[in-house]
Amino acid sequence: MVLAGCGRIAFDPIGATPDDGGTTDGPGDGAGPDGTPSACLASSAYTTKAGLANRYREGVALVSWSVARSMCKADGADLWIPQSALELSTWSGDWIGVTDEIVEDVWVTVEGVPATFLPWEPAQPDGGPSENCARSTGVFLEDRACSDARDFVCECVVN
Repeated sequence: MVLAGCGRIAFDPIGATPDDGGTTDGPGDGAGPDGTPSACLASSAYTTKAGLANRYREGVALVSWSVARSMCKADGADLWIPQSALELSTWSGDWIGVTDEIVEDVWVTVEGVPATFLPWEPAQPDGGPSENCARSTGVFLEDRACSDARDFVCECVVN
């Protein structure tokens, strides 16, 4: 859809939400700001995995954490937040929606709430202020530099 206003034209992708760069936006909640279903729910790219309740899409490029998050948000989704060992074991090497960018050693989800499922790899997190984004190893979590190029998984929350 093309929108015009104030002499400027912008592209408005279906299901996209503004990204202010903060971590308080949650993953797609199944509905857009006007209550319509998120684009991720209608997309065949999002599928169920291993009996998990939500729908997921694996990223197709190695990108930084913030680029991965922007790509997910363009679908009306957000980075995946593992909530159990089963869910964590579904993918390995991927960015997840957990960071301590705002306050060092205070790990929060992209929803802006404290992360409660943090099975860190032994001796992790170890990066201090230079490694503020988390990724899955398939069994544990590791902290890495947010600028690293990694795989990612988007999560579309089904209500």
